[in-house]
Amino acid sequence: MKRSLAIKYYMSKFGILLGLTLLFSACLSKKEYTEEEIQALMDGELQRKIAAYRKSKIDACREEAFRQATKIVDSLVIAEAYFDRDTFARPPKPIKPDEKAPEIKGPDTIQLKPLFEGKRKKVKVDTLRKKVKVDTLGKKNKGIQ
Repeated sequence: MKRSLAIKYYMSKFGILLGLTLLFSACLSKKEYTEEEIQALMDGELQRKIAAYRKSKIDACREEAFRQATKIVDSLVIAEAYFDRDTFARPPKPIKPDEKAPEIKGPDTIQLKPLFEGKRKKVKVDTLRKKVKVDTLGKKNKGIQ
C-alpha cells in the first residue's frame, strides 16, 4: 500500500518535471526573427484576417439576398395562385323563386292527446326494504326506532 502511494507520488513529480523540461526546451529553440521576417509574418496574418472578414461579409450578404429573394418569390407565387383561381368552374347561385310558399288554410290537423288515458296512479314506496340502523355497540336493529 505504501509502495503504490510512493510510486504515484514520484510519477506525478516526474510528469511535472518532464512537462517543464519540454516547455523550456521549446522556448529556447526559437530563433531570433529579423525585421523583414516579422513584417512578413504580420502581413501574412493581416491578409488572413482580411480574407476571413471578407468571406464572412460575403456569406452574410449572400444569406440576406437569399432571404429577400425567397420572400419576393413567395409573394409572387401567392399572388399568382390568387389571380389564377378557377372561379368559372363554380356553378351559379340558384335563383330564388318569385312565388310565396302556399299557406295552409283550415284547422290544425294534429291534436295533442295524453299518452296514457285515465287517472294517474301514484307510485308506491317499496315496503319490502326496511331501514336498518346500527347500534352504538355495533348491533344491527331492524326497523325504525
